Amino acid sequence: EEAGNDRGAELAKLAGR
Repeated sequence: EEAGNDRGAELAKLAGR
């Protein structure tokens, strides 16, 4: 399971960056 980039992108979106 490689959910590093996906998770990072989602977190960035949630952070509003």
